[in-house]
Amino acid sequence: MFTLISSDLKEQQITLQQLLERSPYTLLYFYPKDDTPGCTLEANEFSELHEEFTQKQIQIIGVSRDSVESHCSFISKYSLKPSYITDSDLTLHKQFDARGEKNNYGKMVT
Repeated sequence: MFTLISSDLKEQQITLQQLLERSPYTLLYFYPKDDTPGCTLEANEFSELHEEFTQKQIQIIGVSRDSVESHCSFISKYSLKPSYITDSDLTLHKQFDARGEKNNYGKMVT
């Protein structure tokens, strides 16, 4: 069970199966942290394209470890249109192999 936060800041407890049943197509994008330069750029770009995706029945959902409060602040600050999932225990990250050791400026981080 995950917490899904919509663009109107409504919270919903939802399973992955329920999430996938909401739309014929789902685009999950994983990102490291709310309100960082690269992640904000990506979120804003998905917001700009949100209507095009919606017309094609594609729901966009951002996934990170950030808290519900952090997601709400991020959505409000930038008027983001996609929904966001709080995956603090990395369940989805692991399921989609989206989290692991990375090389960050020559230093290995997880």
